[in-house]
Amino acid sequence: MAKKCDITNKQSVVGGSYSNRVRATQFNPTGKRRRYPNIQKKRIFVPEIGKTFSLDLSTSALREINKNGAFKVLKKVGIIKDKHIKYAAKKGITAENPAQMPEVAVTEDTVDIKETTDAEETTQEETPTTSETDSE
Repeated sequence: MAKKCDITNKQSVVGGSYSNRVRATQFNPTGKRRRYPNIQKKRIFVPEIGKTFSLDLSTSALREINKNGAFKVLKKVGIIKDKHIKYAAKKGITAENPAQMPEVAVTEDTVDIKETTDAEETTQEETPTTSETDSE
């Protein structure tokens, strides 16, 4: 098993036991013990770039991936790098939800990546049009 989470950087910590004789702990030592996080080895598929990552994740990191999406979380942490996005753009892999994928401009020699923020994303509402008018 891994000793450290790839996303949250949780790792084992040393903690002391708590003595029942609070005032006399120096005469009643209980020792130290190591406390481990709940770390699981998981394979995470990212459909936006068509790649699978094998990661050691804490259970809180798994919840974060379920809530926010694998691409967003792994990109924020730095596991998904620009080279992965460039490779996916060259191969023509596109996301099912294009709002999640950054804009990529592919030319013969270069690939430019434009990150979008939540503030730039706007929703367009359709205005109802009246094509037929009721005339009596």
